[in-house]
Amino acid sequence: MRKIFFHNVQSLLFHKLDVEADNVAMQSEVLFFVEPHLLETDRVDLKDFCVKLTVPFTSKRNSEGMVVFEKNTGMYDCKKNLEFHLNFYFMLLFFSASSMRPGMVDSGKDHNGHHIIFKCHIDSVLCICTYKSPEFSNSVFSAKIRECLQNIEEPSVFFGDDNVCLYKPEAAGLLKVLELCGSHSMLPSHCSTTNGGSQFDCCFKNFDEPKAWIYESYYSYHKPICITWSQ
Repeated sequence: MRKIFFHNVQSLLFHKLDVEADNVAMQSEVLFFVEPHLLETDRVDLKDFCVKLTVPFTSKRNSEGMVVFEKNTGMYDCKKNLEFHLNFYFMLLFFSASSMRPGMVDSGKDHNGHHIIFKCHIDSVLCICTYKSPEFSNSVFSAKIRECLQNIEEPSVFFGDDNVCLYKPEAAGLLKVLELCGSHSMLPSHCSTTNGGSQFDCCFKNFDEPKAWIYESYYSYHKPICITWSQ
């Protein structure tokens, strides 16, 4: 059984011990964190996990960036086979692994906000993790998601914090794109993924098998999302 974990952690350094005390997170194979509030000079280690990806951070602690960890099974060495990919927007740090294969990142900002779209494979399943800041254009982001998902026929899961409440009219464009691409929500239509009652965090799939659920987090405004499927 594969199990992945997504959370808008709202400061990974501050909540590192909280994450390590969370059995649901620690029993997952891959952890996706957005809003880590990290600087480029920060280093964060999680017990029994290795860093798979860091999207760069700014000189200020803000909502930019993403960190992905994979469970260290002992089948590979995190210090070997380091590969760097660098362009104007992002730096990726990939390590050899048994189940998770390197992916692609679309990361950028405009004068209003920023976004991240990260794609990787876990076995034969395409995982797409996203973040959009509240200020970034909903229509531009929906267009980027449409471009990302078009012509995808393989099993895939789509999840993230897109800062648009899914049961309100402003989410219509994004939901239409996901529907046209054959994806369906794994969460109840009006469930709350934040302490404010909104559904900013989403989880979609284009095949039947995956299951997902949310639960309360005592250290973040957002609730974590867990996704499982058979190996």
